[in-house]
Amino acid sequence: MTDHSISNTFPLPEQSKLNTLNELIAFRSPESQQRIQTAADKIIQEMRQQMLRDELKG
Repeated sequence: MTDHSISNTFPLPEQSKLNTLNELIAFRSPESQQRIQTAADKIIQEMRQQMLRDELKG
């Protein structure tokens, strides 16, 4: 049986209960945090552009 748990992709500290995405990101390396921020910024920009397109159509 294959283990598809998130811990294979995102190693979590032992005996830790992470409650928020911010806590999970804080556990990552500074380089990883920067990649996450860059990806999030791109997604936000794309969403805003789509919202503007939708407003112009309406």
